[in-house]
Amino acid sequence: MPPKSKQQQKMNEKMAKMRQKRHPKVEPVPHLDPEPAELTASPNEPPPVAPMETVWDVMEMEEQHRRGRAIVHWDVGADEDGEEDESDLETSEAEDMDPEDAPGTVEDAFARMLQAASNSEVFRNAHFPYQRGVELSERQKRRIRKRQREDLEERESDKPVNKAIKAFFTTAPSRPASEDSAQNTASASAPQPPSQGTGISNSGESSQLPSQPQAPPRKSEFPLSLEDAIARIEVKMKQKKDVLEGQNLLRHRAVCVFMHLRANPPTLHNMFGNQLRKIDLATLSANAFGKGPYLARKIIAWEHAWRHLGIIPEGKQGCHSKSHSWFNDEGVQLAVREYLMSPEAKGGKNVSGHRVAQIVGDYLDSQRVGSAVEEALNDTHDSGLQSVPDSQRTRRIKARTARRWLRVMGLHHHKLMKSVYVNGHERSDVVKYRNEVFLPDWIKYRKRCIVFKEDGTWTLPEGCDKIGENEYRMRDDGTRPLVLVTHDESTVNANDSRRSGWFMKMEDGTFKLPIEPKGKGKGIMVSAFLTPGGILRVPNTISDEQLQVLADDGSSWPLTKEGKPLREAVHYLEYGNGNWWTGDKMVDQTIQEVLPIFKLAFPGCDALFAFDNASNHSSYAADALVAARMNLNPGGANVPKMRDGFVHREKQMGWTQPMQFGDGDPRITMRGLPKGIKQVLSERGLWPGTGRNILGDVFRADCPTSHGRPGCPSDPEDPDTGKVVGKCCARTLLANQKDFRSQRGKLEEMVTARGHKIIFYPKFHCELNFIERYWASVKAYTREHCTYDIQGLRKNLPAAIHSVPVETIYRYYMHCERVIDVYADPENYSYGSKAFQERLAGLKKYSSHRQVRDKTKD
Repeated sequence: MPPKSKQQQKMNEKMAKMRQKRHPKVEPVPHLDPEPAELTASPNEPPPVAPMETVWDVMEMEEQHRRGRAIVHWDVGADEDGEEDESDLETSEAEDMDPEDAPGTVEDAFARMLQAASNSEVFRNAHFPYQRGVELSERQKRRIRKRQREDLEERESDKPVNKAIKAFFTTAPSRPASEDSAQNTASASAPQPPSQGTGISNSGESSQLPSQPQAPPRKSEFPLSLEDAIARIEVKMKQKKDVLEGQNLLRHRAVCVFMHLRANPPTLHNMFGNQLRKIDLATLSANAFGKGPYLARKIIAWEHAWRHLGIIPEGKQGCHSKSHSWFNDEGVQLAVREYLMSPEAKGGKNVSGHRVAQIVGDYLDSQRVGSAVEEALNDTHDSGLQSVPDSQRTRRIKARTARRWLRVMGLHHHKLMKSVYVNGHERSDVVKYRNEVFLPDWIKYRKRCIVFKEDGTWTLPEGCDKIGENEYRMRDDGTRPLVLVTHDESTVNANDSRRSGWFMKMEDGTFKLPIEPKGKGKGIMVSAFLTPGGILRVPNTISDEQLQVLADDGSSWPLTKEGKPLREAVHYLEYGNGNWWTGDKMVDQTIQEVLPIFKLAFPGCDALFAFDNASNHSSYAADALVAARMNLNPGGANVPKMRDGFVHREKQMGWTQPMQFGDGDPRITMRGLPKGIKQVLSERGLWPGTGRNILGDVFRADCPTSHGRPGCPSDPEDPDTGKVVGKCCARTLLANQKDFRSQRGKLEEMVTARGHKIIFYPKFHCELNFIERYWASVKAYTREHCTYDIQGLRKNLPAAIHSVPVETIYRYYMHCERVIDVYADPENYSYGSKAFQERLAGLKKYSSHRQVRDKTKD
């Protein structure tokens, strides 16, 4: 052996230290071949590799061999003391070796090293403290278990007994013995590859490493070709044993369509002009079933599973656990409905998911005791059963579950808006009032109204004659002509400015907007009377000094806050701090301010006041006959003293009935007290002697409305309650008497008592009142000149009132006249029909006076 050079010795020492660092715990294995021969390089046959300690040593050897410097052999022998001897490391000079004649490439050498190392017991017993084990996923674990089961079944089928059974039942023809013998001879003569567990040295002696028995290679028919996969999936979809249904059938059909497209790709191109990709074909398949990209991606995965595994994963839709819903319990539904109809719910305003969940939980808790007692008495519990008894199930639901129940019951969550408008334009009672009361009265009074012109002047109506100075009479009935005076209130706030504008767009895409105040600010309520010729005002021919004279009723002329005589029928009110607009203030303005101005502006004429159907316009006087203010029995701290009533029955026609007990009543304690409903009905002979109504129910003061009861019936055609409509209870019976039914509001009584006429617009019909458009122009002015303080509003509001020209007001009036004409002809222009829309083309119907705007001011 040639002597080792110093360079080789240093290299050997260095490699020995590296082995000790890397594998401190590896025990040395006795060498099985004490005299290994040198490996000879051959271009056709790879050199045999002896067992090695680790893969790292093999890699180092191959690295040196690749460089062509030396062929290094590691001997894993050890001395008696267990230490490794460096003399076992031998090198041989690679003389005259061309790099191209190296024994195999690095990849081949690495494969041989891995094969040899995997057969080494040292490698199998080696411990790598720095290497983390591979953690398999659940899907990989399932595949391994499945493969193990298949291998077990295959080994069981290869047993002699199973083979004999299979051979007995097989119908395949057996081959001749001569062929079998020839095949066996050929197989015997063929060279057999060495087993993995046997090592062969260069000397021809076999190593003593124990061989490990391995299962024969598993012959798999996968992956399937595209044609075979299509044929198999079509057979599977047509089979009658395990019929595919629902989502599983859809998956197989989608995969079948996808594979057909792949086998016969359509002559289509994508947006770039190239042939369709796999995802494009999958998208076409998904679109055929009405699906999108998600199903396309799943189709690709299912096709891969079908061709490589022969199965398509089953769908899990609908496989969740089924549970009982308390919503199906009749008692729970009754408890929820009772809560929804209770006063606590306030018509749905106080209903919440948390409260409904609490109601359900309280009801179920109340039923728990009864069910527990029933189970104890019946002794039906079987210790062998594992099912949970009903008494131990959960008795609570969550708020989101309660909200789902409310939607199922027909309720919808809606945000409350502080708006004066409710969509009741075509409500039955509103339509009835519009067609039967308002339109006939309007048409009747319009014939007597004076005719205004665009400049504010006016002329007498047709059929009216002047019989004296400031005296006019109609020819047909001798009545005085009428002047239309419409009224409405509006509120203007200090911070109500323009709601749109033109703003500069900044570099980041946002707009540079001014900072607006959050609140509306203080406000002023305006109550104004308007005629087609402008605001109702005193003529300019009358000076302020002339207005200082006393009015007809002996009172002085009304003054403004500044102490000047009032010349316009406009009232300003800064509301708040208990100062609000009430029905009494409305009456005071009409009687004390408007009527004196009207007499000076239109002498010899009567006024036709038109009000909307607001509650304070129809409020009753303190002594009005209102059944809702009375108690069933006499007396009451809050019952007012009412005016006398009148009995309109045949035998008692014209009989006056006091609503209080007289001073001569024999019951001293009753003198001066208001009579109750029962006493008034008894005096009129309307109180039933049996104490029950026609249907046999108790004759109460009011029909009950609690616990979901409907209250007083209103449908006279109802077969059950139709005969008792209007006389079901004491209050309803008294309210339907003629004197109570003909009671009018205080404003109407005061106006008609002075010889003027009054008419009320239908509810939700702001398009009929031309003052609504006037308010739109007024607010446009205040928004244009908004100063965001109450002082500026006090200054700007009177200027806004006078900013609307008379010509504009007249056009607003004519617009409303055309709308009324359409409503007055329901036969040709029924509401909502095509002819109705064409007739009102350009005449927009507004559902709220807050939405009426003047487009010219935008």
